[in-house]
Amino acid sequence: MAASPAAQQAFDLQLIEAVRNPREQVQDENELTQAVDKLLKRGVDVNAADDYGYTALMIAAKNDHTEVVAELLARRADVDLARSDGYTALMIASRNGHAETVSALLSHDGVDWQIVQNQLSHPELRNLNKEVLAILAFILPGGSRNSIITSFNQRNPNERNTTRKLGWSLDV
Repeated sequence: MAASPAAQQAFDLQLIEAVRNPREQVQDENELTQAVDKLLKRGVDVNAADDYGYTALMIAAKNDHTEVVAELLARRADVDLARSDGYTALMIASRNGHAETVSALLSHDGVDWQIVQNQLSHPELRNLNKEVLAILAFILPGGSRNSIITSFNQRNPNERNTTRKLGWSLDV
């Protein structure tokens, strides 16, 4: 007998709640990753979203749970899913300055680079911290990298030497 849609949704939301409120259930990142693994083995939908459009991947990205992000991606979480306002896990991690999580998301094979490039033009992503910018500048193709470096230099005219020291250069 199949579960009712409401029962299935409640079952799937267990994953989101486990990632959203880990302190209630686990003590550390490794234990949280194991809890996520157990829920996924029980058949929870890795891409289920709550009423606000957040998936477990988005919440893990927001809270800088890089190991959980890696586990969810390994279990086929859709890195490009977006909330109704267009925010993806990458945008959420970037906006919160979580460089290691941004790197994990961008390193995933399923990343749609066109979506990433579109996200980078979002006004709220213009004030990224240096660590996130360094990752994006290193990973992204030339045109997007140029845009990031130019934007950083315009916002931080006194740090142009910083961009050179980090090896950031414009592709001409």
